[in-house]
Amino acid sequence: MANLQADAKPKILEYLKRLAPHSIVDRGIALASSGHVLECSKSGSKVTTVLTDPKNEEEYSVSLDIISGKKVIAQCRCSSSEEMREQWCHHAIASLWRANDLGFFDPYSGFADSEAIYRMNTTTPEEIASVIRSVNSDPALLHHELSHPTPKVTIYLVHTSDRLGLRVLFDDQIQEPNLFEAERIISARALDNILIQILEEEGSWDEDNKVWYVNSSSQISIVLGLIREYDTIVSSLSEKPILFSDTPIEACIDISWLDSGARFHIEWVLPSGEKAPKEGELFGTGPYWTVIDHTVYPISKTAARLAAIFPYASTLTLPRSQVGPILEVLQETPDGDFVHVTNPALQPTSEVATPSVILELERRDSDSAHFTSQNEVVVHAKLDFEYPSPPQEENHVYLPNREQEQETAKKLKSYGFQYLPDKRRYSLTGDNALDFLFEKASSIPPEWEVEGLKEIQSGLRFAELQFNVSLRDSSQDDKKSPSGMQWFDCHISLTQNNANIPISTLFRNARSQSDRWFRLDSGAFAKIPTGGMGQLKATLGSLDPNFRLSNTIKAQLNVAQAIGFSTYDDEQFQVSQSRKLKTLTKKLADFQSIENVRMSKNFCGELRTYQQDGLNWLSFLHQFELGGILADEMGLGKTVQTLALIQSLKSSRTADKKLKGPVLIVAPTSVITNWQYEARRFAPKLSVMLLHGPARKKHFRDIPSYDIVITSYAL
Repeated sequence: MANLQADAKPKILEYLKRLAPHSIVDRGIALASSGHVLECSKSGSKVTTVLTDPKNEEEYSVSLDIISGKKVIAQCRCSSSEEMREQWCHHAIASLWRANDLGFFDPYSGFADSEAIYRMNTTTPEEIASVIRSVNSDPALLHHELSHPTPKVTIYLVHTSDRLGLRVLFDDQIQEPNLFEAERIISARALDNILIQILEEEGSWDEDNKVWYVNSSSQISIVLGLIREYDTIVSSLSEKPILFSDTPIEACIDISWLDSGARFHIEWVLPSGEKAPKEGELFGTGPYWTVIDHTVYPISKTAARLAAIFPYASTLTLPRSQVGPILEVLQETPDGDFVHVTNPALQPTSEVATPSVILELERRDSDSAHFTSQNEVVVHAKLDFEYPSPPQEENHVYLPNREQEQETAKKLKSYGFQYLPDKRRYSLTGDNALDFLFEKASSIPPEWEVEGLKEIQSGLRFAELQFNVSLRDSSQDDKKSPSGMQWFDCHISLTQNNANIPISTLFRNARSQSDRWFRLDSGAFAKIPTGGMGQLKATLGSLDPNFRLSNTIKAQLNVAQAIGFSTYDDEQFQVSQSRKLKTLTKKLADFQSIENVRMSKNFCGELRTYQQDGLNWLSFLHQFELGGILADEMGLGKTVQTLALIQSLKSSRTADKKLKGPVLIVAPTSVITNWQYEARRFAPKLSVMLLHGPARKKHFRDIPSYDIVITSYAL
């Protein structure tokens, strides 16, 4: 289906869509665009075409009679006149489209109205000769000149709605929208043509009332500026002349206190200072205008805001129970330029009252719910404050408790709600909405009257997810891991309501905009363990790079990782640990501070203060079976601190601190002899083996008998 050049011919396209279904219109446009219109000619107001239909390879002749600028009668060999009146065929649509392409309806196509236009898709030598002969034999074609009249323009201003209405007459002929430019009355005065062009492009045509309407204030301002140049502008209601003012009018409100409440009345304040009743409509979208006594006035911003209070009449009345906010403002700012109290002596007494809080909740899921099963839950909230009614027998009013209202709004925002000023409501979306409905709603103050919460919660289902983590001493411990490190076997599984489900389910159903919640295949919402999807990915990713595709996860953890899991503070993480890990975890939980290590008598040296701190820290790591890095700058004594630790462990009488085997030191070849020298200097009681060189293999059997083994590595 083709919809070609639609943007270039919006009027023609809209007209065709009223004559035939869209599919027929597209078919006709495709026929014209593919070159199947063989001949196309115009004589006067009649267009004649010959075309072929590729469906049956037959030729069809079509005639188009242009009745007016917005009406065309078509006839085609494929259909009867009655059928064509009911619906155009695609041949007729192709003919009109092609005629428009050839410029038959352009006002300046270069042909006189009485001239016959004949154009073909193919050009033969005979046709060229025929055109030359006709031009040479008709000198009138060479002297054709276009001339246009200057019509008398009358404009009727329609000011009975919130739009600017115009009825434009050229020589007493109403100017209506034209489908074809050639059918429009062209004026010799450019202003006339510009006005009609703006109305056609920016306005809307009311066929019943024969009126152009302009909605937007930007276009109304342009139109008002243009029509002021005309002499004859009259009201459509009274046919009296319309005048224009450049000075905006103001407005004022008179407040009168009544026994039952208050009456509010608005009046316009004209540039002269006189007052006029607010009777007519305001038109525009901001800024606004109105017509007062046949004069068009712009309205100031202040006056427009005041007028918005009175959409239907110039007077409104409020009962005494509702005038509290108005009285509050009057006490802050008495009479001014825009508000005047006519009888201040009757103004009620007042006091600040305590309101009842009413919270109305409504679920409105986002539009994305129509395109995906992963609905984003949206909760709208309306916060109202209901104040007690004042005593009827007293002229007394209760004022709003603004401090309490602000505290209440602050409390609502603490649940994650955001205020939407344009809707005067609060909104909560996505994860925040589910957090609120699942848990936080229970903390709403009991004195609040909450409506709609139970209905929302009953329409949602929640499921409990739990990770089960098993940490056991590694089976490699019995075989003595070559590294000598302590390992723990870790097994992680996921359960939903005590039933095992694949871990991959979490990531298959997760959404990019949701971090704490996801929706299960069953439709229930589940909270993501560990506090969020990002944290969960980081945790599981450190164990298994393929965690997104796994049913369960099995991995080996070092001591630090195992302790990290065992101390996980999350109700959705249930961890079972071996006795050894429990002991180590408890030891770490009871830890208060790093102990100061007493130097062994066999250590021949004195440590500086920062070196003593380093020794204490290294001893702490050893005690809790943790790894670490002593990252002092070069030359600050890392070797001395390490030797002090080894000597301290060698001399210790405590079982968990005592050195249980030789210490392996791996260092660059350039410093291994320095290690040997430093060890003899500061810890002469320690036996040291330098395992280096091609003959080192024969010394392997002697390693257990040494306290320190120093070796290097190949670069």
